[in-house]
Amino acid sequence: MNGIMYEYLFLLARKFPNTHFLVDEKKSNYVEEALKYIEGRYCDSITVQDIADHLNMNRSYLHRLFKSFTGVSIQNYLLDYRIRQACILLQNTSLSVRSVAHTVTYADPLYFTRIFYQKMGISPREYRNKFQ
Repeated sequence: MNGIMYEYLFLLARKFPNTHFLVDEKKSNYVEEALKYIEGRYCDSITVQDIADHLNMNRSYLHRLFKSFTGVSIQNYLLDYRIRQACILLQNTSLSVRSVAHTVTYADPLYFTRIFYQKMGISPREYRNKFQ
């Protein structure tokens, strides 16, 4: 779980290697809380609005804040996080692609397969075969 946080700190350090500026701690806390919320609830059908509501902030402001800190939109991060979790399940379990899709909130396995292919360049079945 903390791995995601460290991953983003690393990406931020790479993006701003020699920049010396003070980051508003409150803003960074919002992004950190958003990351924790996604990490804890990615398998629920959460939306950006749900995350904004949880943080008691405007959806558009959260979107801008998140993107300024991470370099990606919160929606893309949520999608990528779910696909990364699906990859872990495909590698480490014998769950069917349908079950993996449902676990990461995709009710339609065909839609999940299409999204997975767009992100990974191969189908979930091919991904599983590649790592077994």
